[in-house]
Amino acid sequence: MKDDKYEIKYDEKNRVLRAELHDKFDPETAASFFKDFGSFSEEQQRYCVFSVHEDAQKMVDKDTRKVLSTGAKDLKWQKIAIKGAKSSLRMVAKIVLIGAGKGLEVKFFDTDEETYAWLNAERNKTEKKASQ
Repeated sequence: MKDDKYEIKYDEKNRVLRAELHDKFDPETAASFFKDFGSFSEEQQRYCVFSVHEDAQKMVDKDTRKVLSTGAKDLKWQKIAIKGAKSSLRMVAKIVLIGAGKGLEVKFFDTDEETYAWLNAERNKTEKKASQ
C-alpha cells in the first residue's frame, strides 16, 4: 500500500509489516494509514517496523494524535519497532501508544539490524511459549 506520505508492505524475509513514513501525517492521512494497515492479515500485523524519515519527524497536531491513538487500538500488533525517530517524536509516539494500550510493546532503534534482532528475539520468545 502506498501513499505520498507512507508506504506499507509485508517483508517476507523478516516476517514483519514494514511502514516507511515519508512525511508528517494529518488526520486524513492517519485514518488512511490505519485503513491500509488493517488490510493486512492479523498474522502479518503482529510484528511491525515503522521507519521514520526526516520529513515525518515534524510534530503532529492534537487532532492527528487523536486519530493515531484511536487507530492504534484496533490493530493486532504484538511488538512495534520504531526506527529513526528523534527524541521529540519518540515521546509523542510513546504517549499515543500508551493511550492505545500498546505502550509496553514498542521500542526505538537507530538501525535495521537492531530493529530486526529485537523483533526476531521477541517472536522467538512468543513461539517458544506457545510450543510449551
